[in-house]
Amino acid sequence: MSYAKVFKNFLVQKNKLFVDIFIISEIINRILRIEHQKISSTQNFKDFRNSEVGKNALNDIHIILKDNILKVIDIASKGYSQKEIESFFNIEDIDFVDKATTLLCKENDMVLLTNDGDFKNSAIEIISGNPKLV
Repeated sequence: MSYAKVFKNFLVQKNKLFVDIFIISEIINRILRIEHQKISSTQNFKDFRNSEVGKNALNDIHIILKDNILKVIDIASKGYSQKEIESFFNIEDIDFVDKATTLLCKENDMVLLTNDGDFKNSAIEIISGNPKLV
């Protein structure tokens, strides 16, 4: 499955698309780590991130998100209660942010597009090309 093709189809079909700040943060960090591995895999990641090359890469990521992604996707947000946050502390198959994403999707009847196999046992509808999730 090509996620770019799925994304394009969603746009053509005029589906309402959402992203939350946790996912934006994970996207930024993942792309920056990929750039780090391509450009300077021997350099410490934090040193790379703080270098001129790392700052330029981060700036490019921000521009792409701002000029391309956030123009066609709305922001979904939620104020989490203390009880909800404490429930995320339970050790399970999914991490803290994945639990927050699952709750956001459940409460807003959203379908999650993801390749993250950790969502296998979550009680939300998922679209994925990951064989673990299909």
